[in-house]
Amino acid sequence: MNKIVIGFLGNIYFDTRTFNLYKSLKDKGHDVSFIGFDWLTEDFQSIEKGKIKVTKLYKRKISILFYLKFFLSQIKSYLNTKTDIYFSADFFSLPASVIAAKLKKAKVFYDSREIYSELPSIENRRLLKKLFNITERFFIKRTDCIFTTGEMDSEYIEDLYSLNTTHLLRNLPFLKKNISPINYYKEYNIPSNALVILYQGIIVVGRGIEIYFKALKKMNNLFLIILGGGEHLEKFKSLAKEMKINERVFFVGKLTQDDLLNYTAGAFAGLSLIDDISVNNHYALPNKLFEYVMSGVPVIVSDLPQMKKIVNEYDIGDVIRELNEDELLKVLNNWNNDRVVYNGKKENCYKASITLNWETEFENIYYLFL
Repeated sequence: MNKIVIGFLGNIYFDTRTFNLYKSLKDKGHDVSFIGFDWLTEDFQSIEKGKIKVTKLYKRKISILFYLKFFLSQIKSYLNTKTDIYFSADFFSLPASVIAAKLKKAKVFYDSREIYSELPSIENRRLLKKLFNITERFFIKRTDCIFTTGEMDSEYIEDLYSLNTTHLLRNLPFLKKNISPINYYKEYNIPSNALVILYQGIIVVGRGIEIYFKALKKMNNLFLIILGGGEHLEKFKSLAKEMKINERVFFVGKLTQDDLLNYTAGAFAGLSLIDDISVNNHYALPNKLFEYVMSGVPVIVSDLPQMKKIVNEYDIGDVIRELNEDELLKVLNNWNNDRVVYNGKKENCYKASITLNWETEFENIYYLFL
């Protein structure tokens, strides 16, 4: 069985995609190692458990020094590891993965989980955007296998870099039937007649959080749960206080994969309102969407092609065309007033989960690792 090393600028314990990949390959009998670097989790300490190593990195104002330190740390770890496949789980780990693979005469797989040269964070930074494009173009041509998270992502990446083929591996959760929903009403002393809406994922601008806050401002019996962490966490905590809704917004923090879906399942609706401000956002098909579905939570998404296709195909929620709090509240009130419609969408989530799960998705591409 091929030995595999997964490299990632992130923490496997808080990243569904790398966690699922690691577990599935290990369950198949592969010797799998994970080398990650965590720079976002507050109070995190470097850990090494068996084949999993996550090193704490500190990011200062000068980002180039941070990425240089990451690259050198990754190269050092790679060159001390004997493997058959270097699996680059993101763009940032791609250069070191390719270099190590060529030196070690191994294969390199690349997980293009985003359209990195079109990230919203670099949309207005022309030089940085060009650097991302040039770097990815150079190294992606030297990989043996490329994965994307959506069909439209594959089409875009193949056209952008003149690639023959890429392979689809969507951000699906493991099939989980015995989910124990957390009782948010009891946990946070929320009134029984209130609605609990949920956002989970990275806490950054452009993911609809401002809209959710405005909805709370207009609807007093609406409460918001936020699962996850990110560089804009403190910004949104401060904004909630400024808007005087902080008593109805609960920042739960990051959760391990074992706990996540239990928290997801406790909500009335799952939210994924992503601003269409970049190519990467336009083709968004985030793991939170499928985690909501696995947990039996109807979803409300923005009118972006890949999310819209899933929602309409399985009838698991609603799509809003205009990103504002009034459109969001309209859907929530409709669901609350017509529980037959709402429960139908909830039931459709359970039905969709039989197809939209990691086990099914992984089996379609596993032959590539043999």
